[in-house]
Amino acid sequence: MSEGQLRSAPLKPSFALDDFGKDVLWSEAVSEVAEKRAQLCRQVPIRQHRADEAGGRLLLFVPSETLMDGAAKYSSNGFFDVNNVPPWDIWVAFSEQTLVSWVPPMLLELAQKGIDVNPEGCIRWAD
Repeated sequence: MSEGQLRSAPLKPSFALDDFGKDVLWSEAVSEVAEKRAQLCRQVPIRQHRADEAGGRLLLFVPSETLMDGAAKYSSNGFFDVNNVPPWDIWVAFSEQTLVSWVPPMLLELAQKGIDVNPEGCIRWAD
């Protein structure tokens, strides 16, 4: 995965992603990303989705629990950043101190590699 993949400039949140103690900032950032994505989607014609594009999983990240050790970044080939944050292009919600992201099927293995080396358990799959 390349450094900028799933971290597109048009969707980049306006707040610094290293401010982990302020849930209201995370909530605002996720809302901002979702609104930007919705605006971009309205500009693109709707197309039929193929069956092999279905699936994926919901990923949970608790910013206040991260140790920011970088292990997940290197194990996941950059899917997670050095602070264990998943890429903002896939953020969908922030609730109860938890960022929820949707991981497409082709990236499940990379995400799992980051989860496997995350000792504090701040990133995990939703049940």
